[in-house]
Amino acid sequence: MKNFDTTLYFITDSTKYDETEFLRRVEEGLKGGATMLQLREKDKPTREYIELGNKVHELAQNYNVPLIIDDRLDVALACNTEGVHLGQSDMPISTARKILGENFIIGATTKTVEQALEAYHQGADYCGVGAIYPTTTKVKTVLTSTNTLSQICQSVPIPVNAIGGLNKTNTDVLMGIKIAGICVVSAIMKADGKVLKSELNYVKAFLVDTYGESKAADLLTLLRDILQKDIDLRGVCNQIRTNTQLDTRVNIIDFLFGIAYADGYCSPEEEMQLNRIARLLYVSEFYLNSIRARHAGNSYSRNSTSHTTYTKNPYTVLGIDKSATDEEVKKAYRKLAMKYHPDRVETMGEEIKRNAEKQFKEINEAYETIKNERGMA
Repeated sequence: MKNFDTTLYFITDSTKYDETEFLRRVEEGLKGGATMLQLREKDKPTREYIELGNKVHELAQNYNVPLIIDDRLDVALACNTEGVHLGQSDMPISTARKILGENFIIGATTKTVEQALEAYHQGADYCGVGAIYPTTTKVKTVLTSTNTLSQICQSVPIPVNAIGGLNKTNTDVLMGIKIAGICVVSAIMKADGKVLKSELNYVKAFLVDTYGESKAADLLTLLRDILQKDIDLRGVCNQIRTNTQLDTRVNIIDFLFGIAYADGYCSPEEEMQLNRIARLLYVSEFYLNSIRARHAGNSYSRNSTSHTTYTKNPYTVLGIDKSATDEEVKKAYRKLAMKYHPDRVETMGEEIKRNAEKQFKEINEAYETIKNERGMA
């Protein structure tokens, strides 16, 4: 009886490393909790592929993790690994099953519901769907929408996984932003050349509160892996923009600002990256300025007789200049209040709802401050 778990599916990429460093990174992934390992070598000659496969297999066996060989059934047999992963242009699943028998794990790359159903009926043990987000490996990929991923998960009774470990049990892990969300998080964390503990704690607290300990652990492991890679930020943002509404994208930017300010300071490099991501997500300067003001905490003096002390510039919070007319103030307030109303994120995680409530409160406080200052009705 085959026993495997695709929850955290680790796909290797040796293109940037010598063998010693590559094997070290593979072992770190295994130590980090990988539940399945795929050795992907598109360009290695057969003999070199087998030699590397044997070394990787020895590591995987030490951690009781099944090793899957990408594309090459002959290499899988030569290395006596636990499985093989076949693409649409490789040997048919049914033929591979006849050769390998029932105890061998066979995965199939599928990009449509029809391909997934065909793979299942031919004897595939799991489907690999993607790429869900762009990669910088030499492998040519066609992006698969998160909607298609969800449809495939519902169409076949076998595990479905994507790059980074998305599978039938966790396709909702990042709601609209999916794996691409982890990519933009890593882009901000790496912007100033260092990853701070305060930033990791901020992300961890958000993930645990929103998705629970188990899924948060998987996502943090994925984040550690992505932090070591070069990400195609434009492609990632295009993926997010295609699959999310503006409300979600504004919340993403707000969350990223929270990461940048987790240590109390947003560096120029982080600010530049935040501005770039906002542009790529089509989040306007109006929203960006408001988010920036709320996180930066610009000082603003209130009348000493006031019951409360408002410490942020209310005009900047509303995304307007102090010279704005009363009507422009009201218009800006209505626009932000509608966008950040807690009801708009009712179906999202508790942390996102609390963040929306905080934002909504700050926007209302800024508006009341301006109204009192101007004597507006």
